[in-house]
This record gives sequence, C-alpha cells and structure tokens, in this order.
Amino acid sequence: MIKGFKKWILMSFLFVIVFSTTHVAHASVTPPPAELYSGGSVKVSPLTYDFGDVYPEKGLVSTTFTVENVGGEILKINKLSTSCGCTVAKMDLSDMPASSKREMVVTFDPNAHADQSGEIVREIYLKTSDPENPEVAIELMGNVVREVSGNSGSGEAGKGFSDKSVVVFFNEACKDCGELVMQTYPVFFGEYGFSVLNKDYINEKENRQTLNEYNEKWNVPFDLQSHIEAFVDDKLLIGGHVPEEIMRYLLEHPDEYEKILVYQDEMHGHAENYKVWDFKGEVKTYPIDEPITTYLDWHKTWGGDQILSTPSGFWGFFALITSSAFLDGINPCAIAVLLFFIAFLFSIKKTTRSIWKVSLVYIFAIYLAYFLIGIGIAQAIVISGAPHLMAYIGSYLVIGLGIIQLLGIVFPRFPIRLRIPLNTKAVLEKWLYKATVPAAFIGGFIVGLCTFPCSGGIYVAVIGLLASSQTYVQGLWWMIWYNFIFISPLLIILALAGNAKATEKLQEWERKESKMSKIIIGLTMIALGVIILKFFT
Repeated sequence: MIKGFKKWILMSFLFVIVFSTTHVAHASVTPPPAELYSGGSVKVSPLTYDFGDVYPEKGLVSTTFTVENVGGEILKINKLSTSCGCTVAKMDLSDMPASSKREMVVTFDPNAHADQSGEIVREIYLKTSDPENPEVAIELMGNVVREVSGNSGSGEAGKGFSDKSVVVFFNEACKDCGELVMQTYPVFFGEYGFSVLNKDYINEKENRQTLNEYNEKWNVPFDLQSHIEAFVDDKLLIGGHVPEEIMRYLLEHPDEYEKILVYQDEMHGHAENYKVWDFKGEVKTYPIDEPITTYLDWHKTWGGDQILSTPSGFWGFFALITSSAFLDGINPCAIAVLLFFIAFLFSIKKTTRSIWKVSLVYIFAIYLAYFLIGIGIAQAIVISGAPHLMAYIGSYLVIGLGIIQLLGIVFPRFPIRLRIPLNTKAVLEKWLYKATVPAAFIGGFIVGLCTFPCSGGIYVAVIGLLASSQTYVQGLWWMIWYNFIFISPLLIILALAGNAKATEKLQEWERKESKMSKIIIGLTMIALGVIILKFFT
C-alpha cells in the first residue's frame, strides 16, 4: 500500500516536471502578442533630403536617416521599399524596443538609367506597426548633371517628352500589380530615361485624391480608368497591363500622336483585346496581338474627322439628354400635385406673388430631391467599378419599366403601378395644406422622392450612360442640366396657371390627358433604352 502510494507520488511529480518543461518550451517559441506592438510610434528624421547636383561619373551617393521608436512599446518594422530600382534603402528590420534608435542608409545610383538627367525625386517607404502612422514616406531629391555626348541611349527613345517622368498609381497589395510596377516598370522606363514615381492609392488616402485629380485633369472617363495607371509625361497614359511592344512603340515614336491612352485591364494572361483613345474622338478596340500602328494609321486617315460625326458626339449626346429629361419631366404625378397645390392656394385667397413664390419653392424641392437621388445612384455606379455594365442594366431597366407602364394602361388591374405610394398621400397633403414656404419645400421634396418610381427608369439609364462615358465633373454638369430640363414642364404649367380659372382648366386637361401622357412616357422609356443600347454603349 505504502509502496503503491510512493509510486503514485513519484509519477505525479514526474508529470508536473514534464508539463512545466513543455509549457515553458512552448512559451519560448510563441510570438509576442499583437498588443505589444500597439504602443510603438515611429519618427524619421529628416523626412526629406536633397543631394544637390549629382555627377554620374562620381558614382553612387548616399545619406543617412535616423529612425526612432518614440512610443512606449515595441515597434515592428513591416516593410522597407523604394519608388525606383536606382534607389536602395538599408537598415536593421528587427523589432525596435521602446525609445530606441537606428540608422537607415539610402543610396542613389545616377548610372542606373543610362539617359537619366535633370531633377529627380525618389521616395522611400517605411511601413511599421505604428497605428497612427503605418507608412512613412521619405523624399529624396537631386539634380543629375550629365554631359551631352552624341546619340546616347535608345536613339529616338523618349524624344518629344519634356520632364521625362512617369507617375504610376497602383495597389501595392496586389501581387501582380506590385511586381509590374515595383520591379518591371523602373527598369523598362529607365531604358528611355524616365524617372518613375509610384503611388499606392489603396493604402494612402492622399494618393487616391491625387489620382482623382490626375484623371480629372486628363479628362479620363470612368470606363477607361484602370487599376494601374501610368501617366507618362503629359501625352501618354498606360492603363493596366498593356503589352510591352505597344508601350515601346509609343515611347519610341511620340511624334506620331498628340496625346493617347492605351487601356488593357485584364490580368493573369486572360487579355483578348485592348482599347485606344486620343482623348477626343472614338475609342477603338483591337485584338491583343494587333500592333498599335493599326490605330495610328487609322487615326491619321479618319480619326480627326470623326470627333462629332458619330452618334455619340456632343450634339447627339445633348439631344438625347435634353429630350429624355423633358419627357421624364412630363410626370403626371408631379404635375397633378402642382395643379392641386396652385388651385388650393387660389382658394385660400393667396396673392399671385405668394403663389409664385411658394410654387417655385415646391418645384425647387423636387429638383433638389431628384438631383440628390442622381448623385446617390452615380456614386453607387462608381463604387460598383462597372459603369459600362450599369449603363446596360439601366437601359434594360428603363425598357422594362416602360413595358410595365403600358401594361398598367392596357390592363387596369395589373398589380404593378408606377405612381406615388398611397400611404404617402396623407403626409403630402398635410404639408401642402399648410401653404407656407417650408411646408412647400418639404412637400416638394416628398413628391420628388415618391414620384421617382413613376419615371425614374429614364433617370437611371441616363446616369448609367453618363458614368460610362463622362468624367465626374462632366457628368455632374450634365446632371445639373438634366434636372433643370426635368422641372421645365412644371415651370411651364406654373406660368400657364395665371389665375384660378386657368388652373381649373389645366386640372381638367391633366385628368383627361393623364392616360395619353402615361402612354408617351412608357413608349419613351422603351425607345430611350433601345437608343442607349444601340448607339451609346
């Protein structure tokens, strides 16, 4: 019994020793918890450095930056990179204890690119666990002074370009994009004497703003904005993964075009075609193996003469937007409410001036509601990343709504109705009966929101078309114009309703012609959808 008890004690003791040993061993290889890094705070000094004049014959130039963890916890160094292969940054990448310092040595090679000369700007990116400042950008500047010696480099390469710079916007988190931009582009563009400045627009908010500014300045339609955009000087934009032979030809023959965009957004070798645009004429699409000279030859012969001769030229676009907006504005719901409102104002002995003032506020509120709806739809289309697809969807949607409109007339018991929801009429009447300016505004805004189902299909199709073919600012101006034309029938009605008797006659006309106006709207929806599908997508 005692022996058995001793044996049990001995085995328990050995178990405790083994458990403790394995637990300690396991603890020794467990990485520190993430919370340990949450208090680190990075500080780099200086944040900019100017090498001044750099002479290639003297070789490499270097400078030193101080990296400090000024926080109270460990600082993790996640990544150290540069914007160009001609610049190398080196430092100890191990975790930095609190209040520690270390040096970063940065070296610039002026001979990395054979034709590199003039002012240069390079950036070093230091990513850390600092929650407030996860990436620090350090800027290097200098002026490469190179003696002119005959025909160095690639002969015609780069001729016609002014400051020899390429600004590339990309997503560093994308593996294929990162390899193309960080590894291939510096070497490729370096052959032609271009300096490359990379900007990650996903992880750096300010770069997204800069990218928007570039696209706006260049007037790049959303449909031709790629996930990688390389702005080469001020005359060439390369979007996505464009074949190298196309880029080389354009860099070596800049005199053959004024300004050009080449777009190929597919990845992983699935590309079948690419697009080319001269920023003013027709966008052309070619098989991926078609040389760029096919477009350049076509452009010399036909391109310059077809800027406004196509159906999608300015005047065709203007006619489409204006006519669609006016017919969209012949909205039985909004017109009936306006006539009822004017008649009510006459019945309570309001002066003509008061009627005009309150009615104009009512119409403006409808304008504002419709305009804000349009902005929301446009933003949703932009976020979707497929504006051309949304233009197709909007076209089919407006055709479907037009058919529903006609079915409701042919079959009075058809279950789907394009009208103001019945449960909002009581709320609408409550505000309009107050007959004040604020009440007119609220009533008009409600009408604008609730009449959207009546004819909003036209609006959706037009916004999809704008998003797929215009820049943001251009689209915004078209929307302002569209909504002005949209309310013009209401302004005409207001002008005609000069007295109580005229208003009564207009109400009677509206009731008689309501069915015909609905038929016109239904047919217009169908026709508009077909026109957009055939000529503008």
